[in-house]
Amino acid sequence: MKTIYLLMIGAAVFLASCRTKEGEPGAAGESSLNKQGSVSGSITYVKRNGDPITVPFNYECYESMTETTFAFNGFDYEADFGRRSANDYNNYIGFFGIDGSKSQNGGFTAPDGFSFNFSTVQNVNNELFEFSGSFYAGDAASDFTITNFSLDTLTGRMVFDFESVFDPSDIDYSSKYDDATPCTVKGHVDVSLIRRKYINAL
Repeated sequence: MKTIYLLMIGAAVFLASCRTKEGEPGAAGESSLNKQGSVSGSITYVKRNGDPITVPFNYECYESMTETTFAFNGFDYEADFGRRSANDYNNYIGFFGIDGSKSQNGGFTAPDGFSFNFSTVQNVNNELFEFSGSFYAGDAASDFTITNFSLDTLTGRMVFDFESVFDPSDIDYSSKYDDATPCTVKGHVDVSLIRRKYINAL
């Protein structure tokens, strides 16, 4: 009788172990998206009811190689990268068409022209907060400033601080409180990019 009892316990443990291995592998989606650095910061905005709000963000994951590359020809560099939340496709930030050149001190000039895309959907105090907007830096009503820029062409690591002031004309209509309220997105970029062949025009 004791032997049968022990066999039953062993079978139960085995079945439970199989269910554990074949069930959810952990946080959904975390293992399927790559992480190479992050873009973190905050968005300051005026909600539809007129209340100001500041919402933090931290995006680590990328989904494709085209969202994590740079090129360097010995004088000029180009880069395209985006990072997003692993849990929601609409939590996203991207910098595309970045370009600059070597400076006289051996470093690199900060880019002043590129496409900047930002969107976030978050639950803030049990209320859905949504924002999305995009513009081309250097050729838009919105303003963009980059400081503390550095690029290591051996490792592909790019680091900089940024502050972007979205003009209402560059904010998606569904996100606007009115046609006169700007939005500020600022943060820190620290990402590792994969080197690709240099192309003269992106």
